[in-house]
Amino acid sequence: MTSMLAHFVWLAVVLFLFLGGPFGKSNSTAWQTVRDLFCPSCEKSYDAINVAAQLGRLDLLSLSLTVLATVLAFGAIASFFLIRGAAVHAAAEEATSHISAKLPNLITPEILGEAILNNERIKHSIVSMLRASEAHENQISEGTANQIAAAFEGDKNEH
Repeated sequence: MTSMLAHFVWLAVVLFLFLGGPFGKSNSTAWQTVRDLFCPSCEKSYDAINVAAQLGRLDLLSLSLTVLATVLAFGAIASFFLIRGAAVHAAAEEATSHISAKLPNLITPEILGEAILNNERIKHSIVSMLRASEAHENQISEGTANQIAAAFEGDKNEH
């Protein structure tokens, strides 16, 4: 009995949607029959937009919806960056712990030496790093250079 009632309700809803629907006004007799059976007050209902326009509240409604949409948009953008940042941080943390646990077994001195010998980019990078560190080690401060120059000038005056 309950399933029969459920089928009848679904049939009535489907008929209502197919024969006239809530969107348009149809003057067919089938629509009139369905409307009279299931929605006797449909003719007396009012459109909320028309009522708001007549009362002068449509501008307030559109302004409220605009503010709500703007707040939701900013919230969505902020949430995206907040969640993205948390995900990147969690992924970096997990990757660091995972790699640091596996690294001693992955890179042995033999593998590292072979990679250095076979890869030209690594060779050039190592040479550049060594030259840069050597240049920093061989530099002296301006005060020390002045003292050395003064010492040499003093030697010339003594002879």
